[in-house]
Amino acid sequence: MKPEFKKRLILSVIIILVFSILNTLCKHWIFSSIGFCICGLLYIVRPVRMNDFHSEEKQFAECRIAGAILILLGIMLRAKFY
Repeated sequence: MKPEFKKRLILSVIIILVFSILNTLCKHWIFSSIGFCICGLLYIVRPVRMNDFHSEEKQFAECRIAGAILILLGIMLRAKFY
């Protein structure tokens, strides 16, 4: 994995944890959904290369799909648990 991908992954985990803590403290469901949507937008707006196995265009497309899945996950968390 490239260093930029590792940094983005760590940043995503930190964002999700911070918004989950805000969700717990304030007892508003919107915080966890916002955290997942921000992480998804990070990957959609500026995709990163993960490794050198595929072509660059295919990796960027896969990264954008992963971002869309994160946004859907944030929406589904709200629908499932609240």
